[in-house]
Amino acid sequence: MKDALAFLNQSQYEKVSGNPEEMAISFIATNLYSIRDLERNLLKIDDIGEEIGHKFEIIIAAKENSSYDSLLFSDLERKIEDLTIVRVRTTNQGMAKRIATNLSSGKYLVFFDSSFSYSIEFADIIASFVRSGEKAVLVSDLIVFPRELFVHAGGYRDLRYAEDIDLLARVYSMANLIAFPILGSSMLVRQGIPLFSEKPDLRNKLSVSGMKLGKAQRDQILACNYRPSDIIEINLDGSRSDFFLRFTARISFFFARGSRVVPVVHEQNNFVMLMDKILESLVLKDYLRLEGVNIKPMLTVPAEMRRYLSDVSAAWKSHDIDTLLSVQ
Repeated sequence: MKDALAFLNQSQYEKVSGNPEEMAISFIATNLYSIRDLERNLLKIDDIGEEIGHKFEIIIAAKENSSYDSLLFSDLERKIEDLTIVRVRTTNQGMAKRIATNLSSGKYLVFFDSSFSYSIEFADIIASFVRSGEKAVLVSDLIVFPRELFVHAGGYRDLRYAEDIDLLARVYSMANLIAFPILGSSMLVRQGIPLFSEKPDLRNKLSVSGMKLGKAQRDQILACNYRPSDIIEINLDGSRSDFFLRFTARISFFFARGSRVVPVVHEQNNFVMLMDKILESLVLKDYLRLEGVNIKPMLTVPAEMRRYLSDVSAAWKSHDIDTLLSVQ
């Protein structure tokens, strides 16, 4: 394990300016697909905000599709005192998050997935991170940015999918990352799995919502800086040849390269780079910097993704790291 992880080095962390006790928090998400359990999930976020003890707000960028949605949104804003729902005319996740963020006022930005039901334990993680004052990004099953770091990275770009990976790829060279996955960091892992192999429910959701699957695939390729070989390696187990997959991957790659969004380029593709960084943080136990949190982190990856990462990354070759992983 030591040889496989020899490249990992712990950097000194800068501090966020200001008194942590006076720092407000903005919880930000989108609801562009009429999420079934939106009310329950937002009430959980409201509970987390109350438990943290700082001034907070919740901002949702939602696509208003029907009178039912309007009634739901109005009811939610009555039930949750610090909730603001901004109506957007886009199915572009990156654009919607940028609009919501521009309306926010918090010193810290917490980007969460409104389709998840977060447990109250996340309050301890966020509160401890804010108290630490680390000028870093907290990557858990939500993503926490000091605002100044988010602005310096350029914020979200106009991407329909994998917009979080694209943003973190731009943060990579300017700030540290503290990984503390509880539910498996599924926001990012899900965004990294090529949409060619996604389950029908997600593929249908992308299409029904007006976000054409082809455009979502294009934006994922840009955000992750995938080449056709990456897409093929993740989806094939090496024992078979899938001509249709190879053909589709190459067509999608050339289609993506015609976009006005220029991918962030690192030595590895951005998803592998990010997963290496998350693994590095877990191996170095950066989560111990967050005092008062008694939960053991666990990163969850599908078996095919574990195999792919082991093939392309020295850090993931060691079986010793399986104590930090839950493989599906």
